[in-house]
Amino acid sequence: MEKLMTVDDVAKYLRLNREVVLRKARKGEIPAVKVGSKTYRFYREQVDEWLKSKSTVKIEPPVYPLGNKGRMSNKDLPSVIKETTTGAEVEKAATSNKERQLRVLKQAEALRAKIERRVGKPLPSSEEEIRALREERTHRGS
Repeated sequence: MEKLMTVDDVAKYLRLNREVVLRKARKGEIPAVKVGSKTYRFYREQVDEWLKSKSTVKIEPPVYPLGNKGRMSNKDLPSVIKETTTGAEVEKAATSNKERQLRVLKQAEALRAKIERRVGKPLPSSEEEIRALREERTHRGS
């Protein structure tokens, strides 16, 4: 028979706040067994399956060439890097990141234009006025 986990056990296992686990259990977002009116218990296998279903990236552990005593040596590092990351992948990621940044910048500019159309021009900076008031207050205190 499987051992049931408490809300605190699941929170610790998933590294989540206890309240987050409770909220997810109440909403049915995480598999739970309701015991009584307010108590929940969780089967570890179901929690593991739920967690696997939420994974967005399927990660396979890399295979590293081993050096002495099961450790990777420094001389093996360049070959591992070459095997795991090609130049095309790095360039694709960099291009994708630049495209995302440009898209966000365009969205911000569009939002600023929309705000200006709705309410007029943005307020001018009040930095100089604040500085003058602070200086005046300092001179009055002296």
